[in-house]
Amino acid sequence: MFGLSLAASAMPFPRAPASLFERCPELVNEAWSRVSWEFVRLDVGATSFLAIGGYFVNRAQNTREPDWKGALVALSPGHCELIGPPRSVLDYGAADTTDEMRRDFAQAAVNRYAAVLGGMGTLRKLLTEQQVTPAAPRSALLAQALETPESGARP
Repeated sequence: MFGLSLAASAMPFPRAPASLFERCPELVNEAWSRVSWEFVRLDVGATSFLAIGGYFVNRAQNTREPDWKGALVALSPGHCELIGPPRSVLDYGAADTTDEMRRDFAQAAVNRYAAVLGGMGTLRKLLTEQQVTPAAPRSALLAQALETPESGARP
């Protein structure tokens, strides 16, 4: 989502449950499975929007490839929809997303990362050190969420 490099061996985010890939079969295929972490969750009514990322696993060769973009999925009762890469959805929009949902998702992302990584100071430091700080105009929603006074106040 932010483009941060975090070691899989010390990943502070929870693993995405295996049931997610059963519920959303378009996330995997015969050749590739995934090992993913749940980075952000936003509940809007009966729908949960999840941003996941991690790496792909080649089933035949048992090799790993980074999933540089991740996936944003919408889960509702009896339905899973793959929306697209989370950062692209925030930056450019996507079908079935509203400006309000994207703004709320950007704020949820900042709040979640700050909570999991130890605070806004740590998040900002990592973004600066890894030279991936989101900036307007392209990443206006994430940049705005990083500047919101309540950022990091909610997990």
